[in-house]
Amino acid sequence: PIMIWRQNFYNYASSLMEKIDDLLKTQQQQQQEEQESLAKLEKFDGPQLLCVAGRRGVIKVLDTVRRTLLLTLSGHGDEIYDLKFSPVQEERSWLLLSASKDESVRLWNVKTATCVAIFAGHAAHRDSVLHLSWHPLATQFASCGMDTSVKIWSLTDPQIQTAIDNSHIHCPPKQFHTHNTHPPTNTNDNNSTAFKTLYEQIPIFSTNKMHTDYVDCVQFVGGLILSKSIANTLALWKPQIYSSRIG
Repeated sequence: PIMIWRQNFYNYASSLMEKIDDLLKTQQQQQQEEQESLAKLEKFDGPQLLCVAGRRGVIKVLDTVRRTLLLTLSGHGDEIYDLKFSPVQEERSWLLLSASKDESVRLWNVKTATCVAIFAGHAAHRDSVLHLSWHPLATQFASCGMDTSVKIWSLTDPQIQTAIDNSHIHCPPKQFHTHNTHPPTNTNDNNSTAFKTLYEQIPIFSTNKMHTDYVDCVQFVGGLILSKSIANTLALWKPQIYSSRIG
């Protein structure tokens, strides 16, 4: 019996050490990615933007250097509860996510004042969307809300990738200038071609088993998800994503 116990202990210890080594490697990779992102950020000299939104369902984009209203983004049908800029620099730094009481999440390209995609419908949220979180590599984002669910959406689908790429080269309305007295909106006029917004109804992951009440905060922690509900409960968990879509 003693030899068997020792053998089991050694196997457990060996397995634990392997998990610790894997965790350390993951942390080192994340630190390296953070350092590379900071290095890129130091070279970035684009406009310092501030986005605000609320009860009216309109997003206002402010240039904090010139102290002017740059543009407005209209589309949501109700209050906006959260805004998140993409964590990736260069072109994708212009991408903005918005969460609304109208049960949808929208992806915007602030540079061209376009609504790239709308995440709502069949398998989307059934109540107000309260909070958003980008994956550090901007390949996914998580959303949560009053329907007690947490959902993960992919941005690597070819159709979404094409929509994002097209949004960067889309010609905004001619009145799109920061010095105008009346800032432009994302509404297209006769001088601009309408951008074809993509509609996405199915996330790659969804669960309402982690919380029994409104989920008002969600955050990516590496490959894990940290979520919080208004019942004052926190959960750190790993989503099991087996396929590209759920349905």
